[in-house]
Amino acid sequence: PAAGDLRVIVAIIKTITDLERVGDEAHKIGDIVARRTGMERAGPDSYRVVRHLGEIALLLLHDALHAFARLDARAALEGVRRDRQLDDEYDAIQRQCITFMIEDPRMIRATIDLLWVARSLERVGDHAVNIAESAIRLAEKPKIDISIPEIEVMARRARKMLSDSLDAFIRADGALGRKVCRDVDVVDSLHASVFRVLLTHLMAHPKTITPSP
Repeated sequence: PAAGDLRVIVAIIKTITDLERVGDEAHKIGDIVARRTGMERAGPDSYRVVRHLGEIALLLLHDALHAFARLDARAALEGVRRDRQLDDEYDAIQRQCITFMIEDPRMIRATIDLLWVARSLERVGDHAVNIAESAIRLAEKPKIDISIPEIEVMARRARKMLSDSLDAFIRADGALGRKVCRDVDVVDSLHASVFRVLLTHLMAHPKTITPSP
């Protein structure tokens, strides 16, 4: 981080916190998959719409991280606008799931789990928007250096967790779901590592870190 600019520290803390929460949402999906191994699944149409929702969430997260890394306000703003598509898809899945449960009460448990997966994917979109908004705020300021290698590693791991959790759910792959649950520890560890870097920086430059006007 650039010494003398508290907004950079705050933006990084917010971003790594959002990445950690993306990992938490992936963990929730992995846990559902692991728990439902061998159990009856909802109808195939519902899995197709969840896959589509997941693809949108992954794209939003990728674009938000790309915009943050390059402080590209235009790309970040486009991502924020696209979140409306994710919200619309999530609303459609909710309505569809209600129809499934009315038509076949035997599928209520499986459909509720599907709704929880969809909710986690919708929350990933919210975290992607938060990251994009941080990129927009930082891009309005003079050029700054936010190079911390662990952030890029954390971003890759969080995205991989999300992708793996979606694949596990679609394929009903309990082993992959359990792996996702284990991987959350790596993301949490990277979060702690980046936070230590930021804390060390603050301690090394206590007089130069001042709030932006």
